[in-house]
Amino acid sequence: MAMASTYFSTYLVALFFLVVAGFDACSASRIGLGSRLLARENQTLVSDNGTFALGFTPTSDDDHRLQLAIWFAELPGDRTIVWSANRNSAVSNNAILELDTTGNLVLTDGDATTWTSNTSGTGVEGTTLQESRNFVIYNDVKGPVWQSFSHPSDTLLPNQPLSVSLELTTSKSPSHGGYYALKMLQQRTSLSLALTYNVPETLYNSSPESYYNYSYWNGPDISNVTGDVVAVLDEAGSFGIVYGESSD
Repeated sequence: MAMASTYFSTYLVALFFLVVAGFDACSASRIGLGSRLLARENQTLVSDNGTFALGFTPTSDDDHRLQLAIWFAELPGDRTIVWSANRNSAVSNNAILELDTTGNLVLTDGDATTWTSNTSGTGVEGTTLQESRNFVIYNDVKGPVWQSFSHPSDTLLPNQPLSVSLELTTSKSPSHGGYYALKMLQQRTSLSLALTYNVPETLYNSSPESYYNYSYWNGPDISNVTGDVVAVLDEAGSFGIVYGESSD
């Protein structure tokens, strides 16, 4: 396998870490069809070696509002969130996460559906929280149907690829809904990794002189390459762009 890469120095890539308090976990790392996690009972999934937990945890600005998240289970003190399904749509203590019998993972709060995996009818058998930090919905041959690595929030974990179709995003601004994003920008003949600031289209159209989609930082342009282009953080803490394909 012939690969080319460009590296940037960092230990952990994260646009924004939410920090919250408390920890109460159970030992299961998997749930099957028809299973539920209840927010009011502090139910969680924990990866096999106890490194990560998935469950409900308070938001950073309101202890009574919750997000469905993955955090480092072994770190003492405040929780460090590495993925969240509903950062911008917090739920109450009545929230339920259910893998229904159609194979759809659904987060509800009372009568409202807050988040869904949209995996109905895809042969789903269950879910698992892996030691690789990846939360996976798998089918009857253990293949991934949906995975959190393909739906990042604000943190890139070791060996989690950031491809052209994905982006890391901060929580939306409470005042006007703007947010920062780290993503691949596609040009006519090249790609570059860039940090941008984004505002809702409706706000931009109503006041273009005040709000713009800025590009705050661009990495080197990548052109004339074949194969997939991804940004990745390796286990040694090096972050870079990897591209190419087999020359065999």
